[in-house]
Amino acid sequence: MSIICLFHFCLGCILLFRNVLQGMSSVKIPFLSGVIELVMRASAAFILGHYLGYLGVCFATPCAWVAGAIWLALGYQKIIKKVSINSTLEATQLSFLRLNN
Repeated sequence: MSIICLFHFCLGCILLFRNVLQGMSSVKIPFLSGVIELVMRASAAFILGHYLGYLGVCFATPCAWVAGAIWLALGYQKIIKKVSINSTLEATQLSFLRLNN
């Protein structure tokens, strides 16, 4: 428990970014985050468990959280950039229409 509690911030980031992305109708990035977490948890358990024993297995879940949080943060940045470009274009088009009327 003392190992996992150090990484609860990453878990919070996962929950925040996943819910925000799903609210923005992006389903692929959160889904792939779950896949990344699963693969990372399994591979970290095998690899770290081999070298560090039980302590390595305890670090498997935090490793999965960190990988998932990084993936979701990058996906969030991509979606926000796309949304801001679209909103800038819409604002430009609206101001152009107002000037022409």
